[in-house]
Amino acid sequence: MPRGLVERPKAEGRVALAGLMVLALVVGLLATTATPTLAGAPASDPDKVAMSNLRNGSLAALTYYHSNSDSFLGFDAAEGEGIKPSLTWADGDAVKRGVVNIGKVTPTGTRVMLETLSGSGTSFCLAFNASNGVTGKDTAGGTFGNYPGCRKAPSAW
Repeated sequence: MPRGLVERPKAEGRVALAGLMVLALVVGLLATTATPTLAGAPASDPDKVAMSNLRNGSLAALTYYHSNSDSFLGFDAAEGEGIKPSLTWADGDAVKRGVVNIGKVTPTGTRVMLETLSGSGTSFCLAFNASNGVTGKDTAGGTFGNYPGCRKAPSAW
């Protein structure tokens, strides 16, 4: 038999070792970036988390509105929990960190206000008017359409 067919090329062992080293490096990098996320580490911007919670809460409010004969009447923390259980819900104006508060529903059922407190200590809110959608979003503290806490839309949103 020809000698080249019987003997293994000497460089093959080094190529396999280099491939294993690259694979270990890639796995190590992936593990380093994924570990904080998998361990439940907080997001880098707590204000964005709060705004995201309000947006998700607003989808629950709109779902309730459309399935309740176009009315927000009766939308409360229990209803929010049933529609969007991944959020923590509460009724009233006692804004707490990580909780979506249903601040107010008008007696006519045409308006609702949602509020939350971010990890940075900033309060955010969204107010909806059934006739024209989102009518205000702001950091809490002012007033918007007789809703304590909502004033105007900040540029960050």
